[in-house]
Amino acid sequence: MIRAKKYISILVINCAVLIGMLLFVEGIFRLMIPASEIVPAFSDRNWHIRKRPFVEASRTRGFALKSKFANGCYTVNSEGFRGQDFPKDLNRKHVILALGESTTFGWRVRDNETYPFHLEKCFSEKYGDVFVINGGVPSYSSSQVLVTLQEILSQNRIRPDLVLICILGNDIWYSTIANWHPDILIYQKPPRWITMAMKYSRLGYACLMGFPKKSTQTNVFNAKALDKFKSNIKAMINVCRSHGVGLAFVEPPLDSTHLPKQGLDRFQIRYTKDYLVETISTYVRSVRVVAEKYGVPVIDHRLSLNHKHQKGTFLDNDLHPTAKGNAMMARDVYAGIVRANLLPMLKSQNK
Repeated sequence: MIRAKKYISILVINCAVLIGMLLFVEGIFRLMIPASEIVPAFSDRNWHIRKRPFVEASRTRGFALKSKFANGCYTVNSEGFRGQDFPKDLNRKHVILALGESTTFGWRVRDNETYPFHLEKCFSEKYGDVFVINGGVPSYSSSQVLVTLQEILSQNRIRPDLVLICILGNDIWYSTIANWHPDILIYQKPPRWITMAMKYSRLGYACLMGFPKKSTQTNVFNAKALDKFKSNIKAMINVCRSHGVGLAFVEPPLDSTHLPKQGLDRFQIRYTKDYLVETISTYVRSVRVVAEKYGVPVIDHRLSLNHKHQKGTFLDNDLHPTAKGNAMMARDVYAGIVRANLLPMLKSQNK
C-alpha cells in the first residue's frame, strides 16, 4: 500500500512537471508567433455551399447537389443529379454514368449544353436506347468522386453499363494547403483535433504548420497529395471491377492559355503558371499510368492539354468549356467509346 502511494506520488509529480514544461514552452511560442501571423487551418473563404443554392451539406461527401433544384440555368432532378428526371424505363436503357467535378457538371452552361447531355445526343442519332447521367458536382475532388461512385454502385439503384470519370483540378488546388490532410478532399477542413490544436496552441501550430512565413511559399510540390490522387484512381478501378461495371477515364479539359498569368494563389502555397502546367501534366500522366496498368482506357479529346484549342471553346479566364466546347468534347468522347466498343450493344453489333 505504501509502495503504491509512492508510485502514484511520483507519477503525479512527473505529470505536473511535464505539464509545467509544456506550459512554459507554450508561453515561449506565444511570444515567438503573434496571433496576427496565424494562418487558419483552412483558408477557403468561399466554402462550397455558401452562395451556391444548388448545393447542400452531405455527411459522406462533404456536400452534394440539392435534389429538385431549378433556377433557369441549373436543374437538379429528384435523384440528386443534374438534368431532368430519369425516364421510367431506365432499366431498359444502356446507361452511362458521367462522374467528375464542374467540367462534367457544366459550369455556367445550361442543362442542354453540358458534355453529358451532348454525349447522349450523339448516341441518340444512331442508338436510341442510351441514357447519360450527369453525376458531376462542382469543386469535387477525386476522393468525393470515389465516395459517390461507391455509394451509387452499392445502392444498386442505378446500374450503369459504363462509368466515365473526368477529374483533376480540385486535387491540385487543395494540394497547395500547407497543412494538407486527406480529410480536406472531402470535408474541406482537417480533422477536428488538428483544427483545435492550431487554434488554441502556438506550440501545436508550430508542430503542424511550422513557423509563419513572411511571404507566400512558391512551387512547393505536395507528393502526398499526388499519392492520394493515384490511390483514388486505383480505388475507382477496383470498385467498378468488383461490381462488374465498365470504366473509362476522360482527359480533363484544359487550355493552358486561359490559366491566370500570376499562376495559382488560392491557399498557402502559390504555383506559378509554368509550374502549374507542369503539375497538371504530372497528375494527368499519373491517371494514364495507373489506368494502363489495369487495362482501363483513357479517352482523349480536342479540349485536353494535349491539343491546341479553337477560339470560343473555353470560358474567358477560366478552365471550363463553353457550350461549343462541351459539344466538341462530347463528340470526341462518343467516338472514343464507339472505337473501343465500351458499351455492350457496340460489342454485339461489331461482332
